[in-house]
Amino acid sequence: MDLLTQYIEHKMEERGISKYQLASGLSYYNEVGKIANGEVTPKKAIIDTVLQRLQVEKFGFMVYLFAEEYNLLMLRLNIANCIEDELFETAQELLEIYENTANLKDKVYLQFFKFAKLAGATSTAGQYKEVIQLTVPKFGEAPLTELLLSYFEIYLIAKYAKELKAVDKHSGLTLYFELIEYLRNSRSDTVVKSIFLPKLICEIEQDLISQQKYDFLLELCNEVIEYQRREFNFCYLAEMLRIKLD
Repeated sequence: MDLLTQYIEHKMEERGISKYQLASGLSYYNEVGKIANGEVTPKKAIIDTVLQRLQVEKFGFMVYLFAEEYNLLMLRLNIANCIEDELFETAQELLEIYENTANLKDKVYLQFFKFAKLAGATSTAGQYKEVIQLTVPKFGEAPLTELLLSYFEIYLIAKYAKELKAVDKHSGLTLYFELIEYLRNSRSDTVVKSIFLPKLICEIEQDLISQQKYDFLLELCNEVIEYQRREFNFCYLAEMLRIKLD
């Protein structure tokens, strides 16, 4: 058994997580034997998903990359940046390269591909839910607190909540609140919380105000400010202070 497999199994035992819970929606445990025997190299995207589901801190474990894996990672980042900047044509051009490079039989790679295909197109909440369920098959059936989620899966759920809120406000807000509580109560490092929580707060700020949940909103803002202070990440500091002062 190699060091990586030992480390993952140690973290599973530490948190009381079964391999079936951890590998739900993934092909990871189909490869463990081959990885342990040195027959294959674990794919970074899958290992990242596994470690993030275990809520291993950002620098808790490093995986060295072959050039092919590194290039694929950079391609994903470029596509994601294009989508964020609304450069959808460029994103789709890069996605064609990704489609011909990545092994889309692996659900982690397929999930990113399907998500990117939705970018800039007329999409529905149901389509985002289907993308999430590729690697989180119990999403929508089990509470988030019973699920193990990677950063990208959290991101997709936030996207789905936004789409859902546009067509079903009550259900969308319920999912937002559930995701916020998942993050607040998770063992994820403060980096994750400092990235996701402020975005979620900004999305539902007016809804919390209309429901007169001022104390809850201020409590969330204070938590985010503390997380961002710890990480020296002040992207949303002005927004959090504005909400507090308003």
